Amino acid sequence: EYCALLRASLDRPGHFEALKAMAFASKKTCEQRIPELDRARIPCLVVMGTADPDFDSPEEEANWIKDRITDTQVHLVEGAG
Repeated sequence: EYCALLRASLDRPGHFEALKAMAFASKKTCEQRIPELDRARIPCLVVMGTADPDFDSPEEEANWIKDRITDTQVHLVEGAG
């Protein structure tokens, strides 16, 4: 049922293109904005699945963010993609 709904959503005009743009977007813009979050002292929670296929090491990725923003906590969801 989920797959059918996903296919139907991606068949809508522009949806698949939007997914591709998001999936292949550069992280550069996000990386450049991280100092703004730190200067604003915005508390952050990084939630990552340990099986996230987008990263070689989801834990390393989450901690990379944590190391750059003051008052950041990391929550890893075991086995989640």
